[in-house]
Amino acid sequence: MFKIVVVDDEKIIRTLLNEILTKAGNEVFVTGTADEALEIVREKSPDILITDIFMPEKSGLELIMEVRKDFPLMKVIAISGDSISRAGGHRDCLKLASTLGCELILEKPFTRNEVLESIEKITKS
Repeated sequence: MFKIVVVDDEKIIRTLLNEILTKAGNEVFVTGTADEALEIVREKSPDILITDIFMPEKSGLELIMEVRKDFPLMKVIAISGDSISRAGGHRDCLKLASTLGCELILEKPFTRNEVLESIEKITKS
């Protein structure tokens, strides 16, 4: 199937996505930081990056910009959640993620089917 990097500062989200994507036959690499994700992207040349938007140290938006610079064809899914809505600027962040080259936004909480449909959708485009 696909090589997928998942980056989210929430361990439960990483674990959930790893389980969903691995059971679907994908090779999955998980990390909690954008810098580690970038290292994995450079070492493993994955097909897809799934990144949380808000993370400590470096945001998912910054990660998307760096990935797009060196890997313009990589498919990117940004994850957004309730914390973004509470922090304000939710729509602006989603719009910016799309502007930076994110193919799809996956809203937390998401279902197994939503994750798998998202992968299918971006890999067919």
